[in-house]
Amino acid sequence: MKTQLFLMGAMAALLIALAAFVAPVFAQTPALDVVQIENGLVAATRDSTADLRAYKMIPFAAPPVGGLRWKPPQPVSAWQGIRRADYFSPRCMQPNMAKTSIFYTREEIASEDCLYLNVWTPAKSNTEKLPVMVWIYGGSNIIGSAAEPEYDGAALAKKGVVLVTFNYRLGVFGFFAHPELSKEPGANNSSGNYAALDQIAALKWVQKNIAAFGGDPNNVTLFGESAGANNACRLTVSPLAKGLFQRIIAESTSCFYGGQASGASKLKLADAEQVWTEWAKRFFTATTVAEMRAKTAWELLGKGSLTTAFVDGYVITDFPDNIYANGQQHDVPMLVGWNKDEGTVFAPMATKVVSYTAAAQTRYGKFADQFLQVYPATNDAETLAQSYATTRDAMGRGMWALARAHNQTGKTKSYVYYWTYAPPWLPNAKFNEMDPATKLGAYHESEINYVFQTLNVWGATRQYTDTDTKLADLVSSYWVNFAKTGDPNGTGLPTWSPFDDKAENPVMWIGAQTQMGTLPNKPGLDFMDAYWSAMFAPAQ
Repeated sequence: MKTQLFLMGAMAALLIALAAFVAPVFAQTPALDVVQIENGLVAATRDSTADLRAYKMIPFAAPPVGGLRWKPPQPVSAWQGIRRADYFSPRCMQPNMAKTSIFYTREEIASEDCLYLNVWTPAKSNTEKLPVMVWIYGGSNIIGSAAEPEYDGAALAKKGVVLVTFNYRLGVFGFFAHPELSKEPGANNSSGNYAALDQIAALKWVQKNIAAFGGDPNNVTLFGESAGANNACRLTVSPLAKGLFQRIIAESTSCFYGGQASGASKLKLADAEQVWTEWAKRFFTATTVAEMRAKTAWELLGKGSLTTAFVDGYVITDFPDNIYANGQQHDVPMLVGWNKDEGTVFAPMATKVVSYTAAAQTRYGKFADQFLQVYPATNDAETLAQSYATTRDAMGRGMWALARAHNQTGKTKSYVYYWTYAPPWLPNAKFNEMDPATKLGAYHESEINYVFQTLNVWGATRQYTDTDTKLADLVSSYWVNFAKTGDPNGTGLPTWSPFDDKAENPVMWIGAQTQMGTLPNKPGLDFMDAYWSAMFAPAQ
């Protein structure tokens, strides 16, 4: 195993070295085949065309290895000649998902040297000033990669935007906090929010360089799903991200409490330092940062702890609900929403009716009786369905709370959606011993390859029809329109009204039938709102 890991690391280093080779002079060099950016020249991939060019594996920060592990992202060194890569960089260090998991995509080489980004542009020159969309991938801040096939930016770019995807540090590499780290030079009395700092560094790269690709640095939409949406939401309250984006799209998770990633929502730097210090002692009998930096990346992998940005007084100065309540967020147009069957890919609270009441009491405490009235179950099938529904409504509450908070103190518009479409799985497509055709539904992240119009990535596991291709065109058009103007509406699309919590139909239901509708599962949303509001009341 050690030999295999060594060879994988060596292969990653070789791929990175090959990416910086000097490309031959093109026989013909149309505009934007070679682009001058801050640190040197970059060339489009060999499969680029005159209508769409792609640029892969562009460094936006120095490799965070050796002494730069657990430091804020550092500047990139300039290079000579033309930098060209026809492939993506290695993904950041992370565990492999089981091939039976719905979240499995493919095996990729992993490396700490992973802070690279990719650009797709339809621009013919660097004077076009096209809207820019910057994607933050999900994966609980533990897994994920800009190289995942469903994030291919070609289709969105063809609709008139410059599309950027990038990697950021995950798990222990992105969130390890320690008192010694907080005191290091350049740390700004903070540690542990390295993933957020990577995201900010990528956005700063966009500000400095995207005009060279025909993009408009003053019209940037930050969009993400799951942990990516949570991260994007947190950047709306980070003083370091001010002015780096002009719109936000958050799919399925927000930085308001409910569902995934809520457990760390009220952490401060001292809390994170304590948790990670105890973690280092437990797993490595280590008490110093030097001891931890001496560990190999593979030794550190898979024993994670906190994976959510927290209040450190530098990257994030206060809790998101406080900042929104005070109207101190970056007031940008917002498009947010969640899916009808968010819970089906996560472990249910209970699967048997005999354990349902006890599970409710364990999770919801003094709210258990109220919970059981809203989510009653009298048999095993109802127990499983209600357990999934609780996850859906908790995550939905986070999105609903974000939209309400934005409307209460912001001046820009927000748009809210509810994704209802279940992809057409073939009967032999099995994940975690579930039959997707009957049990997954409109599951968590199921909208992504419709947003990116990358339906082909699922291969023989799905049987798409015209309904799917039309839906992908519709939802991607909404997203692109929003990126262009801050309004998702456009010719031929069902009219999407701005969110108003007092309106009769404040939410766009997107699916086989796309139309404005009521807030879904309102009793559940109300319960989750009361529960999470009580659990995480605004802190002082």
